[in-house]
Parts: sequence; structure tokens; C-alpha cells
Amino acid sequence: MERFLAVVLLLLPVSVWVDPQSKQQMINELIDVMQMESSTDATYEQMDGMMKGLSAQMGIKPEEQPIYDRFYEKMTELFKEEVSWQKLSPVMVESYQKHFTEREIREMLAFYKTETGQSIIAKQPLVMQEAAMASQQIIRVLMPKIQALSEEVAEELQQHRKQH
Repeated sequence: MERFLAVVLLLLPVSVWVDPQSKQQMINELIDVMQMESSTDATYEQMDGMMKGLSAQMGIKPEEQPIYDRFYEKMTELFKEEVSWQKLSPVMVESYQKHFTEREIREMLAFYKTETGQSIIAKQPLVMQEAAMASQQIIRVLMPKIQALSEEVAEELQQHRKQH
């Protein structure tokens, strides 16, 4: 009986034997190695630049700029409070805990400690910024088409409601 129990225990998946504390520590180390907190700060800076550019796109007149600036300051503060690293960090840890095995975390940690991994971390904000700017351009071109479709469906719904 003892042998049977020993064999069964040996055959259990390795994840059963994972020390949740060590997995947690590896996730925290991964977050540090990936520089997630400073990446969050970089995201705020990118948003800052995009929001400043938005006033020009919105056609804000010089006399209206103080109004926009107040809005912008309030929105920025709200965003920094509600999406702070202190609030994001536990969510990230929980997500990594939930979706990655200890082995995957260990391997990601090893990768991001390499020169290539660090290069990706350093360049990722620029890649994301360029992707966001490209998306904005696409959306800007798409908006008139979306607006036309919205007006079309609104008119069609209005006609349908008159008939019924």
C-alpha cells in the first residue's frame, strides 16, 4: 500500500508540488526584470504627448486652451490615481499566477535577463507608441465612414419606427 501511494504521488503533475510562494517570488522578479513599473510610467508619458497633440487635432483655439488644459490635468490625475502601478501590480501578479506555470515564468525570467530580452523591453514602448499612432491614423480615416453608417442606420430605424 505504501509503495502504491508513493507511485501515485510521484505520478501527480509537477504543478501540484509547486510552492506558491516561490512562484509568487519569481513573478515579482519577472515584473522587476521586465521593468513593468517604469513601462507604466512610459505609457503615461506617451499618453501625455498624445493628449497634448489632441488639442490641435480638436481645433482648440488659443482662447480655449486654458479650458482644455484644465480638462487635461484633471483627466491625467484621475488616470494616474485609478490606474496607478500600486493598483496594477496586484492585478498583474494575479494574472501571471493564473495563466502561466512556474516553468513558463522561470523561462520568461531567464529570457528577459538576456541581452535580447532587455533589448525588447527597452524598445517595446517605442513599438507600442508607433502602433498607437498608426491606429489613430486608421481610426481618423475610418471615422467619417462610421459616422455615415451610423446616420444611415439611425435614419432607417426612424423610418421603421414611423411605419410600426
